[in-house]
Amino acid sequence: MKPLIKNRVGRVGLGASVGALLLAASTASHGAGIVVLPQDIEENGTHNGLLFDNGVMRVSEEVSTFPIIWVANAGEASVSKIDTNTGVELARYWTFFPEQASSSPWGGPAPSRTAVDSRGNVYVANRHFDGRPPAVLKILNEEAVDHAGDGQVNTSRNEDGEGMIDPDTEMMPLEDTNNTGRVDPEDLQDDRIAWHVTVGNDNDLGRSLCIDNDGQIWLGMYRGQAYYQLDSDTGQVLQGPIDTEGHTPYGCLVDGDGMLWSAALGSDLGQLNTNTGEWVARHSHSGFGSNYGIAVSDDYVFLGVNPFIRFNKATEEFDDPSDDNMSVLGIAYGPDGNVVVGDSSAGGVAKYTPDGDLIWESPAQEDTGHVRGVVLDANGDVWAIHVNHDRLSKYRGEDGEPLGVFLSGAGPYTYSDATGLGTRGLGRRTGIGRIIVDGHVREVLGAAGGGTVAAAQVGGTQEEDIPEYVWADSCVSITESPENAESTYRIRAADSLEALEAAPFQVFTPGEPLPDGVEGRYVQIEVEMRANDDDESEVFQGLAVTTDESDCNTVLAQALDGVVDDPDDEEHERTRRGSACSVTGTGAAGPADPTLPLLAVLALLGALVGRRRRAD
Repeated sequence: MKPLIKNRVGRVGLGASVGALLLAASTASHGAGIVVLPQDIEENGTHNGLLFDNGVMRVSEEVSTFPIIWVANAGEASVSKIDTNTGVELARYWTFFPEQASSSPWGGPAPSRTAVDSRGNVYVANRHFDGRPPAVLKILNEEAVDHAGDGQVNTSRNEDGEGMIDPDTEMMPLEDTNNTGRVDPEDLQDDRIAWHVTVGNDNDLGRSLCIDNDGQIWLGMYRGQAYYQLDSDTGQVLQGPIDTEGHTPYGCLVDGDGMLWSAALGSDLGQLNTNTGEWVARHSHSGFGSNYGIAVSDDYVFLGVNPFIRFNKATEEFDDPSDDNMSVLGIAYGPDGNVVVGDSSAGGVAKYTPDGDLIWESPAQEDTGHVRGVVLDANGDVWAIHVNHDRLSKYRGEDGEPLGVFLSGAGPYTYSDATGLGTRGLGRRTGIGRIIVDGHVREVLGAAGGGTVAAAQVGGTQEEDIPEYVWADSCVSITESPENAESTYRIRAADSLEALEAAPFQVFTPGEPLPDGVEGRYVQIEVEMRANDDDESEVFQGLAVTTDESDCNTVLAQALDGVVDDPDDEEHERTRRGSACSVTGTGAAGPADPTLPLLAVLALLGALVGRRRRAD
């Protein structure tokens, strides 16, 4: 837990500003107002894909993702959540009943394909070589579903924070409680698993999984030769089966135009328009051999073929830009504009320019060999997946320097977008920040889930009985709002940090009443920002959440007025104070009035005049 940090906006005292005097009136009846500023998220929250500059927050030009890699362990029907900074396995989840798993990565449920969304949640496909229909499950990164109804988060955890998960003591069981032979909702015991659905027909073999620009899931059937679209919130089938006209889906990514590109474990590249749900074409590359892994940039589709071939989207032509002869299965495209491949024969990894020029090559590390997949993490470092060795190896992305070997579950078989970086680099850029707020003691603290507690103003003292906090209103200060740029706000609350972890997030719109049920001392707020097609995003300056007794606009305006990065920068101070008048939202007094600071001054002068008359 992070150390406590003093609240930026304290209670009103002598010498307080006019804005603070107005705030005092709103807190006199034990009203409460929580203020979250960009500095809070940057210094004490969790965030990625965001740029913090001069007291505001926007989507960064640099593509980023969460420091997590999700590795499907095909030899034991599980998926591991691994910290890419430390290599520690944070959790492990069963994807099917473990007693029915096969020790072979090509037998039984055999999970493999993964896809990670903008909030860090992962979707995992069980291929099912056992003749059953394929299945997809959603594992939540920070949220939870209270399957047991006990108000607690029952989930896999690394209790000592080191090494690997012990499957016997640190994993939640998954049992076929009703003998249906499939995972039903009542079978789920790990609260991080949101849903688990069966899709398609027997023997379809689900070998392709990716996320479209609306956050929905696409599952491709290798034997069934079809794609299905699933609702990412529920797992419900939205579209499908969509016939792929002989194409055998083997892995996919969706680009910024909404085109799904599909590898085949054959000599063609599939194309599906996710905007319309229509199959577009099979593009043959029979002269270049059979493809395996897939990576996508704005201009090209790259396929793992000795070492790689590329498809020009504009000309619809293939070429082989490199003269090297390396046996390659896994391939990835990074934010630096280069291509990384794994040597499936000798082991090791290599980085190339898109035009096929070798940047660096690094051999296999100790106790590794054959590379099934390569994955880029949040730092741009390279993870090689060694299915035959039950290991992962890591290389520095800049120069290929070996960074170590890490144990995994049985038969790690991941070569899709296991960190979300591949998806985040396509389409509209996104950024996300989270923070936890203690609405009572006006202090900042670290908490489970990586959040922190931001500035809060509350009437009363810590010695008093803690009141029941029912959060009612919200408002936000956005200084720039380009067309088609958007932000999504989520909130949850509880009376303890343990209960907060189990509470569901709810979407809210600043300026409108908060959803029912946002009650409790501790509040977690999430801001997800999405740029438009021109890479322009909204500029976030601050957010306030209040109870009915407080005026949201006043609380936020006072907080913005009181925060200046550089007290000597008069121009910057004027800018910040001026923008505080642009607060939007509703509280007890409705939308913010640009004359608010002037009225505050008049109120103060009136009070002083009245005091002087009484003195006379």
